[in-house]
Amino acid sequence: MNTQFKLGIDLIDIQSWGENLLNHPWTQALILNLINDGIDFKTFEKKVFRQVAETHCQSIKVLLECADEVLARSLKRTGWKIVCIEERTIITSLGPITYKRRYYKKQLASGAVIYVHLLDEIL
Repeated sequence: MNTQFKLGIDLIDIQSWGENLLNHPWTQALILNLINDGIDFKTFEKKVFRQVAETHCQSIKVLLECADEVLARSLKRTGWKIVCIEERTIITSLGPITYKRRYYKKQLASGAVIYVHLLDEIL
């Protein structure tokens, strides 16, 4: 059985991924730390985990802010008006994530005005 065909990847993909990973400054620092300082594997693993968690938190922040942008563009015609942009911090298993999202208002037919962070409502 040809594993390369079955998985749909080849050596070039793996090599490219490895090169991209090695180009990150934190990766280079960790490798040098491992080689030059002789840190043990447990310490090395903790440092890698901490860095990966920070990277994932940054990715989640970007995704949330992109989702907020999509909401802003899709709801302009439905009566929602943007009041301001505010920050929110949520605590996750990977660490805190601070992101910006829009605060909206909408006047109802009854005359009442409601205020809401639409992204927060979705979450």
